[in-house]
Formats: sequence, structure tokens, C-alpha cells
Amino acid sequence: SIAAGWLGGAAAEKLLSAAKINEKHFGKVQIVLAGISALLHGAQDGQKFMCVMAFCLFSAPAEKLTPSVVLWCSAFMALGTALCGKRMLGLAENLGIDDRRGGLASDIGGSAVLLLSTLLGLPVSTTHVKTASAAGAGKKGKEKRGTVLRLCFAWALTFPACAWLAKGLIFLYELFFHLA
Repeated sequence: SIAAGWLGGAAAEKLLSAAKINEKHFGKVQIVLAGISALLHGAQDGQKFMCVMAFCLFSAPAEKLTPSVVLWCSAFMALGTALCGKRMLGLAENLGIDDRRGGLASDIGGSAVLLLSTLLGLPVSTTHVKTASAAGAGKKGKEKRGTVLRLCFAWALTFPACAWLAKGLIFLYELFFHLA
């Protein structure tokens, strides 16, 4: 998902740079793309969160999710987006996106990869796709290189950290509930 996002952002940047599009329209296009991106984010991540919530709430089997689980999932995803929106803008700047063209290229590339992945039934990390798309669309520079290296380091630690966290939670569960 990282390579696909990077390539999507870079390809969209090249296409937009070659096109003779008036930049005053970029803002309107980005609003439409934000809606499409939100839909694709839900298509990729929403079902994962709903299943986890259903499991945690023991409200229903995954095939019969109650409307309340769907609403809570949507509310938590919206809250996360609202709380982290400013941080994402700062990250985009650190990845070399400093104008509307770069932002639009990032949105187009990320949305295209998410759409293709969703249509093919491939689960991808929306965070990885959108961030890698911003990196692919952004301008080159030392600041960008450092940000990309820090992101790759954090992503490389994600799976081992999740594995150890899961192992610790299983240990605690077995300790308290005496399961073998």
C-alpha cells in the first residue's frame, strides 16, 4: 500500500503539472475528492472497526451488526479525523506539499489507489496510502527525506509493537480468566 500510494501521488502530480488547469478550480475539486476519500476510507477501515467494536461490545455477530455499532464506529472515525486534521496538514507540508496543486495531486493519487484496492477487494492501510501519496506528490528536499525516514521507521515498528501488545493482552486475559 505504501508503494502504490507513492506511485499514485507521483503520477497524479505529473498529470496535473502537464495539464493546463486553472488553479482556482482546485479547491472545489478537493472538496469533492474529500467526500470520495471519506467514503473510500470507510470502505477500507470502517468494516474493520465495526467488527472490532462488535466483538468488544458482544452486541451481535459480525454478520448482524446493529445500527448502533455502525453509528458509534462512524462517530469515532469522524472524531479522529476532526482531532487530527491539523496534524495531517503539518505532515503534508513536511512532505513537500505547499500548494493546491500538490494537495490535489495527493488527494487524486490516494483516492485512486483506495478505489482500486476497494474494487479489487484488497485491504490496505488508508493511512499508509494517503501519507505515501502525499510523499509521492510532494516536492523533494532534505526536510521531506527526514520525514519519510521517520515515517518508515515508525511503520516498521508497527507490526512488532502490535504483536507484542497482543501477546501481552492475551497473557493478561489468560491470567485473569484462567484459560489455557
